[in-house]
Amino acid sequence: MINRITLLLFIGLTFWSCEEEQEDDALELVYSSINDGEVVESPSGIILKFSKEISDEIFDAVSIENYGDLVIQVPDTIDIDDNLQSLGLVDYIFLINHSNFIKLNNQPQSFLYDSNTKFCLLVGFNTELFPDGTGEGFVPIVGDNKLEIGDNEINFSFYSNISVRVVPNPYVPHSLEPEQLRLIRFSNLPDIAIIDIYQLDNEQHKRRLIQSNSYSANLWWDLRDFSNQEISSGFYFYRLGADTTDTGYLNYLTSGYFGIITTK
Repeated sequence: MINRITLLLFIGLTFWSCEEEQEDDALELVYSSINDGEVVESPSGIILKFSKEISDEIFDAVSIENYGDLVIQVPDTIDIDDNLQSLGLVDYIFLINHSNFIKLNNQPQSFLYDSNTKFCLLVGFNTELFPDGTGEGFVPIVGDNKLEIGDNEINFSFYSNISVRVVPNPYVPHSLEPEQLRLIRFSNLPDIAIIDIYQLDNEQHKRRLIQSNSYSANLWWDLRDFSNQEISSGFYFYRLGADTTDTGYLNYLTSGYFGIITTK
């Protein structure tokens, strides 16, 4: 009888332990850069961080593209089969196309996912050809919006009073361009602007840019840090202001997010 009770207790404890492990292993949204009920005044994008790596099944997307698989056609080659060359981009950042896991106003979203840091970057995609946006990515409507992330829901309002943009966003080289040609620009800037750029996952201050030209609303960045080293691929955020404190800290007026995908 005692042995039977012991066996039942063992089975019960084992079952409880398995359930606890399954609960601990569940995917959770651990951070969102936007809160429920917030008012957003710039098309700055949203960052979401998760507790573990997200599977293709959970994303439930039309397609998932690994930037490490990007190739280009090399001109002046005779053999058509040999004129494709890899860009050699990092293989831990993905373009998630039309995912049912993340929806804005009931519409499946397209966004970037970093499998190393477990961050998702939701921004309105733009290019040099379409600096105001391609229509893809995170494009909230003016007024009330509903963002769904799995079982989580965030309601926010959007009123665009600030038009600063990072172009292109994300930055992805589409040719074997030399490092000195790798540039992004901050557009629609005020006459006087100070921009501090930080790496998202460790919040390292990478660069400060200063705009004091009233004849141009653009400020270019060569993707290099304070030490003139090329930055790594990943997600970044900027803060924009016009002056600093006595200690050099930027009094920032707005901020935003952008993605950089470069070679390994």
